[in-house]
Amino acid sequence: MIDGLRDLDWVPRLVRIKSHRLEKSSRQLEKTLCRKPSGFEVAKKLMIPIDDYNKLVRESMATSILSFAYSDNDDETNMSSANMLEDVRSEDSQKEMLNKQLVEHIKKNLSKKERLVLEMYYYEELTMAEIGQILDITESRVSQILANLIKRLKSLLGQHKYEWLST
Repeated sequence: MIDGLRDLDWVPRLVRIKSHRLEKSSRQLEKTLCRKPSGFEVAKKLMIPIDDYNKLVRESMATSILSFAYSDNDDETNMSSANMLEDVRSEDSQKEMLNKQLVEHIKKNLSKKERLVLEMYYYEELTMAEIGQILDITESRVSQILANLIKRLKSLLGQHKYEWLST
């Protein structure tokens, strides 16, 4: 029966043993120090280098995965924790697609000069005087282009505001 349970365990036995050893040492140190021990203290107690300790901690993380299985009383109004978790590290594909559409929409509705001014002012953080020198126009003309550009962008974004806000 024990062999059958071990076959179901996806974490290697050696990793489980190391993980238990790490947890046991950490608990013992916590009792003696009356606080959570640092990684250096646990590594010293285990008599291993800090790099090996860090590797051991990473391996041990695989042994402590939580289950978010549905409970018997889950219904449409009472969602389980699995339904409420969000992977914040990955981009939402719908948002990503809308962002691309937004950029393309803006690109095709702006002239080359407007795109240059926008890029230099907001991304390269150049002053209006510097932009004017580069484009061989006056500083006041750069200001006018930016003011008109902001109005046009507000208008363009306003047309699709509800579409983009609903995601």
